[in-house]
Amino acid sequence: MVGDQQVFKILSTNVAIAMANLERLLNMLEYQDVRTSIRAHLIAAMGQTVDLLRRMQAISYTEVTSDQSR
Repeated sequence: MVGDQQVFKILSTNVAIAMANLERLLNMLEYQDVRTSIRAHLIAAMGQTVDLLRRMQAISYTEVTSDQSR
């Protein structure tokens, strides 16, 4: 829980829920810029997380490979 909101262990689930909640905001011009900005930041955060996970996996693979060659 974060505050009174349920959150999940899976990043993509939290992002999907956040995107769905954004779509529920009133479809008024004043909110469009805010929705667009939040959506862009969520997408960027997911992309950065995927990139970070790939780097961590590459490092782990390199460490395991070098340990096995010793």
